[in-house]
Amino acid sequence: RPPITDDLVHRTELLKSLNNRLELPFTLVSAPAGYGKSYTISQWIEDLRVNHAWVSLDSDHNNVRTFLEYLVAAIRLIYPEVLEIVDSFLKGGKLPPVKELAYELINELDAVEDQFIIVLDDYHEITNSQIHELLNTFVEFPPQKVHLVLITRIDPPLKLDRLRAYGRIHELRVNSLSFNKKETEALSRKLLRAEVGSTTIDHLQDKTEGWIVGLRMA
Repeated sequence: RPPITDDLVHRTELLKSLNNRLELPFTLVSAPAGYGKSYTISQWIEDLRVNHAWVSLDSDHNNVRTFLEYLVAAIRLIYPEVLEIVDSFLKGGKLPPVKELAYELINELDAVEDQFIIVLDDYHEITNSQIHELLNTFVEFPPQKVHLVLITRIDPPLKLDRLRAYGRIHELRVNSLSFNKKETEALSRKLLRAEVGSTTIDHLQDKTEGWIVGLRMA
């Protein structure tokens, strides 16, 4: 999980929106690079102080066995007693069908009694349709206490319309993640260690449209 740094701008409203939807099974954080997606979720978890498993993905995870090995290892750092059956599948020869793996993962995680967050960062690196199928099943029949967060630069090929229709997804996109004028001012003050004139703040806000990396470079 990305560490929280000294130049943190506490995003009260954004974190409040995440807190208010924690009971939903799924949060999708989808925006191009530089909008603070991972940092926002890290800040949320830091404030919330709940158990979490964080997996930062890359192209090497485009294999069902590899993907699940990393996911299971991350979860078992917190709950070493769970996922014994899924782990035995991974240590065996041929894997069961993806649906069976998904159902077993769901059933075993249902044994977790605490509120628990699973974060899959950089999900845009995943192109394997079987992994998408696994996650589709996971969010369709989610474990009771688990909240899944996908952080991605592009929307994943999941059944998002169905989740929206049933009110089972919270989405954070560019319009939510972009800094507003107040946040731009707070960031400028922290980085420059000085007050910044309102005209300059307006100019920065206008030119960057709240794009956080753009603000930092400016």
